[in-house]
Amino acid sequence: MSGLLNKFVVGASVIVGMSAISVAPAFAANLTNVKFDGTDYRTYNYNTITNGVEADAISALMDGDSLTNVELAANDEMGMSRVGFSGMLNGVNVKVESVTAADWNIFGGQWLNDFSNAYSDVYNATVSIPLIGSINIGQAVAGAIQGGLARSGDANIGSFVQDDVTGEYQLSMVGHYNVLNAPYVMPMLTEELGGESLANTAMGMVNNLLGVNLEEPGGFNPLQVSEVAKVTIGDEVHYAYSFGATQTGILAADAAPGDTSSHTGLYTWTLEGQPPVAAVPEPSTMLGLMAVGGLFAAAKRNAKKA
Repeated sequence: MSGLLNKFVVGASVIVGMSAISVAPAFAANLTNVKFDGTDYRTYNYNTITNGVEADAISALMDGDSLTNVELAANDEMGMSRVGFSGMLNGVNVKVESVTAADWNIFGGQWLNDFSNAYSDVYNATVSIPLIGSINIGQAVAGAIQGGLARSGDANIGSFVQDDVTGEYQLSMVGHYNVLNAPYVMPMLTEELGGESLANTAMGMVNNLLGVNLEEPGGFNPLQVSEVAKVTIGDEVHYAYSFGATQTGILAADAAPGDTSSHTGLYTWTLEGQPPVAAVPEPSTMLGLMAVGGLFAAAKRNAKKA
């Protein structure tokens, strides 16, 4: 079985939709001073798709609609380039970038640990194959997903905001609502296990472990894994991903035949932050407020005398 952390291939999808979804808190600071690095990004605004147009990309990030989004490193099929945007949130410099294959050497182990915690039953599943022996099916599935995610470092970013009250950062990304339906999983699992028959066995086991849910397409609970983005806040670097999604009710406009899952899920990565410091009024403003207050007080005294 090939290694779980050493397989990096590329690919991603795009998104268009019929309705707006917002995940931003009620009182949220949006990005300012946004600038894009390079031109390899693609903006999806429902039926309108543009390549490398900064004004369109900035608009999609700041319109409050998480389904209008920007795909980073849109044409990089090997996860080699770093593409993203920088800006400010409440006076703090921030940057959101695509993830390269090299990044997985930094955070791949943590991702694998987080996946195993999120889906422990799936991750620890084993099966005995005649003439082969015991195979850890869950880890093979994780390897296939991880390989696919390494090629999905070109995350589709819907928004990046900060809660004005709590200081929490929120990054929204669009991906597969059920990663088992992602086009790349079965081919990579077939390679991981060395054959289509074992790959089908693995998929069957995972579906059985996830359990039956008649409300889900295919009758099974979804296995949810987002794409990944590199997020820098100030001088701190984070890798953003999530294992929980909400349904978007849409499908990628350019989904390949048979692809029923591209960008059907909306993922949100959050990070604790410090509440923004309240601005101190300028001395002239304070004098003005005091003068207004004095007028109201005088009016109140005169009213009592009348």
